[in-house]
Amino acid sequence: MAGSESDEGILLQRVAAGDSDALLALHKRYANLVYSVAWRVLHDVGLVEEVTQDVFMKLWQRSQSYDAGRGRFSAWLLSVTRFAAIDRLRQEGRHRAGSAAAHFRTLLTRAGLAHRPRRRAGAGHRERAGRGAGRHAHGRERAGAGQRFHGDFTGGLTMGRRST
Repeated sequence: MAGSESDEGILLQRVAAGDSDALLALHKRYANLVYSVAWRVLHDVGLVEEVTQDVFMKLWQRSQSYDAGRGRFSAWLLSVTRFAAIDRLRQEGRHRAGSAAAHFRTLLTRAGLAHRPRRRAGAGHRERAGRGAGRHAHGRERAGAGQRFHGDFTGGLTMGRRST
């Protein structure tokens, strides 16, 4: 799979000079390894193929960024692959989280539970005052108020004693 260091160095020089045959030779040599590393991170065929393509595109565009004095070419290429796969995973996570939130808002809207802005300025004050009402209640009164609230909130599914 891996060639000699001098052979890789020559191929990289040729890639930097714009030789597509040299890039093809490196692709034949390392594509399966790049794919495997990307797969370990992403577990999605489409994303892995995109990352593999992106890695070789980066190699084509910036082959001069490899420094032979810092390590082997294969180690450098695989670290580029790993970082590219992690970046793609983060992008997909943000995309999926955004689309999941949008889907959830759509469901809430359809169910008639979507947040609606307040219409009156004084409504917020009365709401905040109502929230703190149980704070000064004692013992059983406070527990009863909480149980009543949670019982109503969960549709009466809470088990527990309701005070009268």
